[in-house]
Amino acid sequence: MKKFGISVLLTAALFGFGLNSCDKDEFSEEDAMNLQAQLDKQKQHELDSLQLRNQKVSYTVNVVDASTSTLKSGTMVSAVTGAVVKLVQDTLILTRTVDATGIVTFSNLKPGDANINITLPNYSDVNYTVNLGSWNPSGGSQVSNIIPMIPVSGTSTATISGKVTFESDLTNKTPEPAANIKVLALIDINSSALAQPGGNITKISYDKLSLNATTYANGIYSITVPATLNGLNYAIVVPDFTVDQKLLMPTFNLEPASGVITVPTSFGKSFINAASDVAVGSPVVVTIDAPTYASTNATATAVIDNSSSIDYIHNVNVGSYYKQGTYSYEIVNTNPEGASANLQIVVDANGHANGNIASGGSKFNDTYNASTVEVPYILTAARAKVTAVVGGKISEYEISANHRGAFYSESNLQFVKHTGSGIGSVTKLPGTNTSSGKLRFDVATVTLASPVGSGFAVGDSLILNVIPDKSSTYKGKIYLTGGSVTGINITDQGSGFISGKVDVLISSPETGTTATANAAVKDGKISAITIVNGGSGYKTAPTVTINNKAQAVQAKYTCTVTDGQVTGFTFVNKGNGYLTVPKVTLESAIPGAGTGAKAHAVISGGEVTSLVIENPGSGYRGNTPGAEKQFTGTPSALGIRGNSSVVVNIDLGTGKRSVEQ
Repeated sequence: MKKFGISVLLTAALFGFGLNSCDKDEFSEEDAMNLQAQLDKQKQHELDSLQLRNQKVSYTVNVVDASTSTLKSGTMVSAVTGAVVKLVQDTLILTRTVDATGIVTFSNLKPGDANINITLPNYSDVNYTVNLGSWNPSGGSQVSNIIPMIPVSGTSTATISGKVTFESDLTNKTPEPAANIKVLALIDINSSALAQPGGNITKISYDKLSLNATTYANGIYSITVPATLNGLNYAIVVPDFTVDQKLLMPTFNLEPASGVITVPTSFGKSFINAASDVAVGSPVVVTIDAPTYASTNATATAVIDNSSSIDYIHNVNVGSYYKQGTYSYEIVNTNPEGASANLQIVVDANGHANGNIASGGSKFNDTYNASTVEVPYILTAARAKVTAVVGGKISEYEISANHRGAFYSESNLQFVKHTGSGIGSVTKLPGTNTSSGKLRFDVATVTLASPVGSGFAVGDSLILNVIPDKSSTYKGKIYLTGGSVTGINITDQGSGFISGKVDVLISSPETGTTATANAAVKDGKISAITIVNGGSGYKTAPTVTINNKAQAVQAKYTCTVTDGQVTGFTFVNKGNGYLTVPKVTLESAIPGAGTGAKAHAVISGGEVTSLVIENPGSGYRGNTPGAEKQFTGTPSALGIRGNSSVVVNIDLGTGKRSVEQ
C-alpha cells in the first residue's frame, strides 16, 4: 500500500480528519477514495440546491361555465366567479378563489404533479391531476388550463327519458315493461364540452352528478340532467336486479318438467353478453292417471332332498413315504341309506400325497362336516411264511397268495413275527403291483443274502406293518355339500299379481349355491312356482319370499309438437301397477295456446307401453322462437344540450337464470 506525506494529512485534517489518534498515523489510498466520494456528494447537493432556487413554476386555472362556453379557441367563454380552487403538492396546500374573470394563479410551484379540486355551489365538483412539467435550466415556466364546470341547477338542463323492457315471460312474443327499476345517468367525461385527460391533465372526474330515476309500472323513466352548450354525453345504466321469469323447460332441478316454470333471473349491467339460452319445453302437458292398484301377499314353503355329499377336502398334512402314483381311498359312510365317497390320492416323487374328492357319495350325516380323514399306509396287511432258516435266522420267506395285502407305501414297511417265537424284522420286500387303486405284493419267494432275526423256525408266519420311526400319514378335512331344493309348495296364492312382475327369493345355505325359481300368475294369483336351479348345500328347508314388483307408480310421458299439433310421445316413466287402461289428458302448457289434442294409453305387463294419438289438436306453442336476446350493453344519450329532450329505450334481453335446465 502506498504511503502519503504530511501534506495529504493536513488536507484531510481540514475536512474533519483529526490528528489526535494514536492508533493511526498514516493516510492510505482507501482513505483518500472515501474522502473524495464525500466531497463529490456534497458538491452535487449544493448544485441541486442552486438549481431549485432558480426554478419557478406558475400555474393558472381559468374556470368557465360548461353550459354556455366552448373549449375551442376564439369561441365564447363564460367565466365562473366565486369558485374555490385548492392545489395540493406534496405537503404544500394552497387555496384560492377565482376573480371576476374566472382566473386564479398559483406561483412559485415546483415541477411535477399537483392535485386540483374545484368547488362551487350548484355546480359539480371537479377533481383532476395536472403535470406542471420538468425543471427548466433557463429558469421559470408557465402552465395553464381551461376547466369547464357543469351546473346542476338552473335553466341549463335537459330531459333523458325512455322505456325499459325485458323478457320476464318467454311464453309470449313481446317483451315486458320493467316496473319499479332504478335507472342511472352517468356523465361521460369524454364529452367534447369537458376538459379531458390528455396533455398536462393526466386524470379528471366530475363528481356529485349521481342522477337517477325509478321506472313506472309501464317501464317509463325520466331523468332531468345538466346540459352544456356543446352537449354532454351520458351512459344510461340499469343496476343489477332479479325477478321471476316464466318459461317452459324440458327439465328443472334435474327432473323432467312440464307446464310453465318460474325461475329467478338476473338482469342489468353485469349480464352484458351473458344471457341464458331459451329452453325448449313441451307446449303440451301430458297427464296419465295413476294406477288404482291393490294386492295381497302370497306365501310358500320349500322342500329339500337329503343328498348331502362330500363337496371338497382340505389337505391338512401331505404325509411322507407314500409310493409315487395315483391311488383311491374310500371314505366310508356310516349312514346305511347313503353312498360312500372316494378320495383320489396323487403321490409325487417325494412321497407326499395330495387328496381330491373323486366321488362325493350321498346322505352323509352332519357329523362328517369338518371332520378329518386319515389315509393309512396299510389298508390290509400282507402275510408271508418262513420257508428257510439259518441258525434261527430267516434266510427265505414266501408271500401268501391269499394275503397279498393292500397298501400305499413300500419304503417304510417291514415283515415281523405273526406266529412263532422269532424276533426281528424283514425289510427286503418283493415286487408290487397296483390293483384297484392300491399296491399289492407279487406272489414270490424272497431269498435274503444276509439272514435276519433269531429264534425263527420254518413254517412261522410273518405280517406286514409300518416301521415305527417312519410314520407321517396324509390327513384332510372333509366339507359337506347339503341337499337341493326339490319343490316349493304355495300356501297362499295372494292377489293383484302381474305376470313378469314377481320375484321368488329363496334364502341361501351356509355353504353351497342358492336355489332359484320362477312364479306363474293366473287371474292375479300365484298359480305355480317352478324350480329353475335347486342349488346345493341346504341342511334345512330355506325360507321362500314372493316379492310383488307391481307397485303403484304413475306413468309419465312428454309429447312433441310440430306446427301447433301433437305429433308424437316419449316416455319418461312407463309406470307400474296398471291393471286397467288409465285416462290420458292433454292440455296446453300455456293457458289458451292450443286446443283439441286427444290420446289413449296402451298397457302391457302393468305398464303404459305407449300413447296413441286420436286428435293432434291445433294452435299449441311453447317459448317464442328466437326469444333469446342479450342485453347489448350500456346505451348512451349523446350531445345533451339545454332545454332538449332525448329518448333512450333499454331492452335488457332474456337475462341470466339462476337455475339452468
